[in-house]
Formats: sequence, C-alpha cells, structure tokens
Amino acid sequence: MLSKFPFGLPCVAEGNGTVKVKRGVYKCVIDGRFIPNINNLSYDSLAPWNDISTNRTSHTYNVGLFKVGNVYKAVTKKTEGAEKIIKQKYSKHCKFPVIRKIFSSSTIYDSVPSVASNAVIVYVVLKEFIFTPTKSSRLLPSKAAEIGHELQTKTPKAVVSIVNGNSGFMGDSRPVTRKQVEAKARNTPTRQAITNKGRPKFERSDVIEALIDEGYFAQARYKTSTDERIFLANDASLALMVHSMLPKAVVLNFVRQVNHIKTLPKEQRLNAIKKLAQSKEYDELLKSAICSGDTTFKLSRLFVTPLTFTTNHLKSSSTNQPSTQIACIMLSEHLTFADYAWMADQLENRCKKLNLSLNSKSAWSFISDADPALDAFLRFPLFSPPCVPLHCDEHFFRNVSTWCKEDPVILANFFGTKQGNTRTAGLMDHMDFDEFANEVNNLSTSNQWKQYPKLLDWTKSRARQIIAFDRHNLMQKVAGGFGLQRGTSNGIENLNQVCKSDVTFKPMMPVQDLIKCLEKFVDGQLEQVGSALVSKHPLYLKDASLFVGDAIWPTITVEDKKESLASIGLHFTDKIPGFKVKAWDFPKELAPNLSEQEREDMARSSKYYAVMKVTTEVNNYVVTKGEELAKVSILYMPAKCSCKFVVGKRVVCVHILAVANMFPDIKLLERMKEFLEKETRDQRVHRQTTTTAGMKKGTSRRHGDKESRNKTTIIHNVVDLTTNRPLPGENEGIISPPAKLKRVELPKEAASSSINKRLPSVPFKVLRPVPHTSSTPANIVTEVQSEPPSSILTSRATVYDKVLPSSPATPNSQPKRVPVSFQQDILRLKTDNKDVENEVQSYYSQHPNTVKPSYVNHKPFLLTLNNKIPDYKNRCCSHCKRSLGKHAKEIVVVHYESMSFTNSQTNAIQEGAGPVIFCVNLICVKSRYPFATEKCFISNLNEMDTATTINTLMTTFE
Repeated sequence: MLSKFPFGLPCVAEGNGTVKVKRGVYKCVIDGRFIPNINNLSYDSLAPWNDISTNRTSHTYNVGLFKVGNVYKAVTKKTEGAEKIIKQKYSKHCKFPVIRKIFSSSTIYDSVPSVASNAVIVYVVLKEFIFTPTKSSRLLPSKAAEIGHELQTKTPKAVVSIVNGNSGFMGDSRPVTRKQVEAKARNTPTRQAITNKGRPKFERSDVIEALIDEGYFAQARYKTSTDERIFLANDASLALMVHSMLPKAVVLNFVRQVNHIKTLPKEQRLNAIKKLAQSKEYDELLKSAICSGDTTFKLSRLFVTPLTFTTNHLKSSSTNQPSTQIACIMLSEHLTFADYAWMADQLENRCKKLNLSLNSKSAWSFISDADPALDAFLRFPLFSPPCVPLHCDEHFFRNVSTWCKEDPVILANFFGTKQGNTRTAGLMDHMDFDEFANEVNNLSTSNQWKQYPKLLDWTKSRARQIIAFDRHNLMQKVAGGFGLQRGTSNGIENLNQVCKSDVTFKPMMPVQDLIKCLEKFVDGQLEQVGSALVSKHPLYLKDASLFVGDAIWPTITVEDKKESLASIGLHFTDKIPGFKVKAWDFPKELAPNLSEQEREDMARSSKYYAVMKVTTEVNNYVVTKGEELAKVSILYMPAKCSCKFVVGKRVVCVHILAVANMFPDIKLLERMKEFLEKETRDQRVHRQTTTTAGMKKGTSRRHGDKESRNKTTIIHNVVDLTTNRPLPGENEGIISPPAKLKRVELPKEAASSSINKRLPSVPFKVLRPVPHTSSTPANIVTEVQSEPPSSILTSRATVYDKVLPSSPATPNSQPKRVPVSFQQDILRLKTDNKDVENEVQSYYSQHPNTVKPSYVNHKPFLLTLNNKIPDYKNRCCSHCKRSLGKHAKEIVVVHYESMSFTNSQTNAIQEGAGPVIFCVNLICVKSRYPFATEKCFISNLNEMDTATTINTLMTTFE
C-alpha cells in the first residue's frame, strides 16, 4: 500500500516533464496501522537522498519529549527523564535544497510504529527548485521472457549485453537496463545466483551512532581524523566477570605463599612449590578468575580486541575446565598502548556506573601475548596487584622455535623434557633470575646456540630476558593460578577461532553489521550460562545445589528465576533476548494447553481491541475490533464470552484479556485464577461440558467416508389401516420424506427382480395399527421384511410422531404452503407469545443459577425456508457461522431479538433489534435457547415438514 501512497512534496507540473517545488514547510501524516516498516517512508519521489561520496547520509536520533505545562518540548539526543521517546530520521538531500524529517513513535531498532500512533514526514524546502521525476518503464513481454531464460545461466550484467546485442542497441526496440534485469532476477523465485558476489554493503555511521545511543551493547565511540575506537560490552557480561573474580584476600594469600617460597633454600623451593600447587585449596581454584586480552583477527576495517575471563563456578562439560566468557570487546583502527588504555578506562567507567564492586575482587592473573601494549590493561582495578601479569607460554614456545628453527636440543634447554607424567626442569623453571641469567650466558657460548643469530640477539638483551623470566617462570605461573601446567591463553584463542569460523561473520563486513553479529554472539554465550541452571551441557555448575532442572524451572515464579540467575552471577538480563520477561502474558493457569508463545501472541492481540461497558447490564462489556464484535460477562466466574472460546482447560479468550487490560481495577484475571484454584472436580467437568462451551456434546468428530457407516433400519412407508383401502402395491406411490431428506426416484423398469437382486438387501419396517375401539388408542404392529420395496429407496430413516389420519387425498399429495412474505413474518415475530413466556419462566425458575442472557425474550421462533429471506445466499448461521446460501429451500429458524452492533460509518457500538437466523441441522437453536419447546415455534411450512423439523430439534436433546 505504501508504494502507491502519494506522499511526497507538493509539486506544480511545468508541462515539459519537469515539476516545480515551491519554498516552504510541508507535512504528511500517515496512520501507523498502514506502515509495515517505517523505513519504507524513506523511498519517496526524491529518492535517493544519500550520497556516500559526498558524505551525505541520513542520521537517526532519539528525541525526548518533556512535558512543560500542557505542551511537550522536544529535545534531540536527550532521553533521560523524558516522559515519551520518539525516533527522528534526519536527511538532507544530496542534490536538492530539501531537508526531510521522519518522526515515528518507535525505537531506534523497532521498525514498526507503536499501537494507535501516526508517522509524520516534514519536508523543509529551503528554496524553489525544479526536478524531473524518474519513471521506471516496464519490460515488454517478449523481452521479459528472453531475459528470464538467459538469467538461468548468466549474471544480470551479461544478460544486458546479450539482450541489447540481439535486438540492437541502436535499433527501434527499447533497450533494457541493468536495473530492469536485476529486478527481474530478484523476482524470479526459481533462479539461483550464478556467483557468490554481490553489491558491497556500505558502512552506516548513523546506524553506529544509533547503536551507541541505545546503550545495550555499543557503549562508547572515539573518533578523530586519524583514529577510531568503539567499546562494546553487555552489562550482564560485566556483572558475570566481577562475580567470577576471586576475593582479593584469596589471591593475595597465594602470592604471599609464593614469595615466601622464594626465600627458602634452593633445595627446598621445588618441593614447597609442588606442595602448594597440589593443595586442596589451590586445586579447587585452579585456572579460575584468569583474564586475557588479545588481538588476532580483523573482520572489518577495524581490529577486534576481546577481553575474556574464566569462571570458577561454571565448567565446560567437554573439558571439565573453567569456562571462558567474553567480558567486553573493542573495535579499533590501531593497536597501540593508547587504544588499550582507552578500553581499560571505558571498562572501569561502565563497571562503576553499574555499581559493580571492583575493590574487594581481583583477577588471579592477566595473561596476554608478548605485545607490551597490552600491559595498558593493568591499570584496570581487577588487574592491578595482587593480580599476576603473565605471558602466554604457547606464544613464547613458538617464538623460541622460530629463533632456533625448532632445534630439539635448544627447546629442551628452555622448557625441559617430558617423560610420562614427569617433566625435567628447564631454563623457565628457575626460581631466581640470577641463576636464570647465568645459565643463559653459559648456553649462549655453546656451538649449538651460536648457529642461530636471532637466538643470540635475545641472549644479548637483558630487558628481554627479564620480561621472559618474570612472565614465564614457574613461580609466576603458580602464583597466577596455572599450577605446574603451562600458562596459555587458549581460551581466548579458541573464541577467536569460533568467531572466524562462524558463518555470520564475514570478511570486511560493515562495522554496524559486525557490532550486531558480536552482540548476538555474546548474548548466545550468556544464554548458555543461564542454561546451566536447567541443563548440564555445554556448561555445568560446580555447585550442584544451585541446579534447578528443566522440570522445576517452568513452575517457579519470575522472581525466583531472577534469584537463581543472580546466584550464578547473571544480572541485568532484562534486555537479553533469551531472558526477557514476557510483558505480553497472562497466568498460564487460565490456558495451560497453550504454549508461552501462543499466550504472548494472544495477550499482544488483546491490546488492539476497543472495550466499552454496557450501561443497561451490570458487569457486561462489549469488545470490538473492525467488524468483530463480542460480549463479555463477568457477573459470575469464570468470565463468559459470546465467542464460545471455552475449549478443554482454557477459560480465557482475547476478548476477556481486552477487558482485563482496559479495566485493571476489576482484577479480572486474578479473580478467574482464584476461581480455578477453588473449583471442584465436578464443577470443572460441568463447566467444560456445558452447552455454552466450545466443545459441546453431540459434535460429530467422524471424518470417515459416509459409505463406511453402519447400515441402519430404514422405514420406507407408513400406512393407515383403519380404512378399507388395501396396502399399496409395487407401483403405488408412498408419502414423500421431508424436503431436507435426499430422495432417489428409480425408474419403473428398475422394479424388476433382476435389478433388485443387485441392490443391497436392507431390512425395512411397515407400521400397521391394530384394530381398536374408540376407548383405546391405536397400536402399531411392526413387520420386518427382508427385501426393500422396489418403488423407492431412501438414503436415511424417516420417523413420524403419529399415524397419518385417513384422508381422501392420495398418498403422494402434500399440503400446499401458503405464500407469506418475509415482511409479514417479521410482524408475527415481533409479537410476544404467551407460550414462549411460560416456557422461559419455567426454565429459569428451574435453573436459578443460570444467568438469563439479554437476547432472551417472549417472541416465537419461526420455521421457514432460506429462500424466503432476502439476500439468503450471503447469510450464515448466527451461532455456528455456517453458510445458509449453498442450498435453496433449506429449513432455517428465525428469531427476533435485541443485539449490539457497530455502526460502519461512526464505528460506534449501538443497540438495536432484528431477526437472527439459525440452522437446524447443527442444533444451534437448543445451544442458544435451552428453554425452547415445540410450543415456542410457529411455521409457514407444511404440516409434515413442520412436525419433522420440530421432532428433530426436540429429540436431539432428550
């Protein structure tokens, strides 16, 4: 619809294909209900607006509305304390002197306007200008067919050359453009792309700013002409990091023990360090609270620098080691000390803003590769002493292997050798730097070392030796939580590999897309952490007492769930998709057979209904949306709705939810929930099987073929034997069944015995009255014959209440219907009937707990044919909604009653009265009018059809 909506600037045609736009301010208001995507409003008659080469791009801002008196004051980019927040998309045309502002009541990410809102487009024309509107011509059918054939095996660019070459670009046929061919390719569902190439996506600075303004994952941005940095962090990840850190006293205790071991005699140091690393207290915390920073890959024009940490209370089910989680990420144009220092400062500021305690906690160690710029992270409070700075042993091993060209002798000198579970000491196992330096000097004079110049360069630099000893020696690794094992940053390396191999991450993707992909990746990690409460894969809880289980988790309240998440360090989870509390929901006890998503959809749909009180009836409401109209009664619990929603255990519908939303003071849902808790079993069974329920007794659920039904006894004839008239012979007619019953007339020649032998042998009954006196009633004698009469076959049984009296009329004759107009029938229906009044009073006096509906009155029910009703082909049953116009001369029931309806012009609820039509074959009359008896009906049918129809209605509910 939007593609045809004539929004845009008012123009004056010049007559030569151009239009003139006058200076001024123009406004266009569009109903939000007709806007599937707010971004569609950007494509108006002046599109395109942006030009990347001249840096003319659109910008999206949040605008805060602050109430000042009776008006609102709009402030761009300021939302704190605002009563309402709207979105503004600002565009300045790259060619014409026009500024466009699109205002909508949606968020920066939400592309659909909120309920009952409008979108406003404001055009500011700075000065008058003339422009030529562009029109895209349609392809000729012959050209479209040729292009469609060529596109199956060729790219759009190649197809343009082929098609224009075949017809001749300079010829009299209209040449095709690449835009037309690309549109044809997009709209051909059976076509597959020939190559994996596509138009590169441009970077959107306004989208990046919008992500930062939202403040969920993108937190800060620093940009100059030569540098750019973006800080990405999820508040829940930062809270989990602080929760996973160790108390500062615990880390300080281990560091002091290692420093004490350094003072022991040389021969005692190794045994003492082994004893500490193998102690129970140390082993329980091994490799926990270890943080790491690394920059190893580039997915866009900016480098990606993640900061990770290990958790002690969460372990990987595959390795039984502490799990590695991402704390924050920085995207930067450079990898300098200043970049990492900025990231550390932003991390500290964000933690302080969240009131996370950084003074009482500490990381056990901070490990990185040999890049000295990464030491800028040590300014962060959690990484300051007593946190132990380390370098990755794996990186150092690769460096030494490069220096010595993987010489096994030199590698053994540095790192020792392994023999089973025992490792011989090497250079990096020294506990004193002087001893380490002396041995390095001695080895550097050997012929084995002299043949590697790069290795000798390292031995000549005392500063490099100090860094290697301080960040790799055995004492430091024990003090940093790695024990007797290698100190590696494998956790962050593995995460880097996962990001690289993930299909959502593509090389050189736009920065805004990279931010969104990283956000989903971090959210997925947090959802895995939360799943440890209900599952033991891929992570499990070290403390089994915190485990809840998937069976108990759905039964606990939202508050208990938040407490469980907080016990494992997950806070600020409201914005994470997997942990969002459903705002559009209602108690599951009201509809236990619906899923959470179905309940959410139903609750959200209820927000779009209009609800009004019925002034003439207490505790009754009218709920409407468009042509849909329903009446809700809350006089008794559970609430009842005219839509007949009750199915199984469900006691709520979208109309009842709309009433609860519009009138929260009545606490409707709470009352219904309380009723269900106190309801007895018998009351529940009665409620679920009552005639007001959706699943009513007698509803056929048989889906098999009609021919597979069991054969029933069929009555073919009813004869009065009180007269002297003989029994009808083979060629005599019989009384016809009712009009609704299907009759099959056989030709006379079908009566032969040869044909009858091929027909199914179905027993039938002939009713004969026994001769009686005037004081005794007539009795009926039934005789069963083995062969059906050859005169007629019927498809179902026909039962009559009484034996027909003797009449001079022939058996084939039927009383003629008196032609009565429908207007005359309406006059009869408007008149109250004494018999109906007696039946209504009798029924409701016998059922005092039954609420008398507003449509019940003392007017009769009319039996008539559907073709007597005006426009009967477009009418349907008011109860079951079955169409009543498929078959002419179908018997229906008409009742005149009061009703509520929506005025199509004013859209207001009005009260009125008129005829209501029901079908009889689906038993809709008794479901709505349980008091109805044969005395309540009038008819303009013949006697036989009237008696049969009333008998069907009455006997069905006996």
